[in-house]
Amino acid sequence: MSQTISLPASRSSAIFGELIAFAFSLIILVYGGIKITSLAMGQMTSALGVAVGVFYVVMPLCGILNMIYTVLNIVDISKTASLRRRKKRRHRLMAMESLLIIIVVLAVLLIVGVPISYSIGISALIAILRTVPLEVSVVTGAQRIFVGMSKFSLTAIPFYPGRKPDEPGRHRQTAG
Repeated sequence: MSQTISLPASRSSAIFGELIAFAFSLIILVYGGIKITSLAMGQMTSALGVAVGVFYVVMPLCGILNMIYTVLNIVDISKTASLRRRKKRRHRLMAMESLLIIIVVLAVLLIVGVPISYSIGISALIAILRTVPLEVSVVTGAQRIFVGMSKFSLTAIPFYPGRKPDEPGRHRQTAG
């Protein structure tokens, strides 16, 4: 969307969105949260013996934090556009550097005779380590590995009933 409208219009729409978030936080979270908290202070939980309103105190606190963040975002949006242009230019250069590293390392590894799967992995790893800070790349890599392992459909494949790798089609015989 930011490519189709001008920078001032984009900035104005972003500030308008932040103002809507500020109004929501003020009216719903802070004002409504204070009202519901005061109403629920008279009710006690049966298991804990604590007033239910204690749990609702989080709503106005989150509303205040959200209002602070929206003000900070409005200040950030209002800053000059030159900073954004410099950031975009730096990101483009980083992307071009990553592409160049991947192409060169991939070509060299393929010419040397390294299998293509290893060549792709090694070239991507070198590009990531060169352009992304180490702690960010390690955390992101660990996150991607755990997200990939948490796919139930992938973990359920070895437990498919009656299927053996050397006997394709055996799963049809298990119904009965």
